[in-house]
Amino acid sequence: LAVGLLTAATFAHAGTVTVTTIRSGNDSANWGQLGATYTTIPASFTATSTGGVGITGTLAGDGELLVQSGGWNGNFASGDNLIWTEGNGPLTLAFSQGVSGAGAQIQANSFGDFTAQICDNLGDCFSESGDSTSAGDNSAIFIGLLDTTPGITSITFSMISCGFSCNDFAINQLSLTDGVT
Repeated sequence: LAVGLLTAATFAHAGTVTVTTIRSGNDSANWGQLGATYTTIPASFTATSTGGVGITGTLAGDGELLVQSGGWNGNFASGDNLIWTEGNGPLTLAFSQGVSGAGAQIQANSFGDFTAQICDNLGDCFSESGDSTSAGDNSAIFIGLLDTTPGITSITFSMISCGFSCNDFAINQLSLTDGVT
């Protein structure tokens, strides 16, 4: 029975998932809705995209809301609202409906080279390398997934290599693609 269910689940998704390193989409979630800078973000939290997609976030422990150049000294754009894992990564974001795309800019909390990974509920995982600096110039890498059908119901951000404490990173605004790509 288990093999049959696994086989049925494998065939239930007819789309193709690819990685994207360019921010796109027709919907977004700005983390400023979670509170002011230095607000503690609980290990489980909820948010809503501008288009009405419900988002449930999960960390291994509490995180914190920071702003680039106002608590976070990295390479996001000045004023970006960030979810900082505070060493409690990975960060999983589950959606109230399937989407065709999801992603965000990401940066390790330790300066130097890092490799970020994004995985979806379908088992697709992709990674991208970046360089964590204090430039504040919007050069943080973007990593996202695109699906030819709206089959993505969750994504998980993680670091698979970094200079120090790979569970310690931040992401900025979540980009979503609602509908079929």
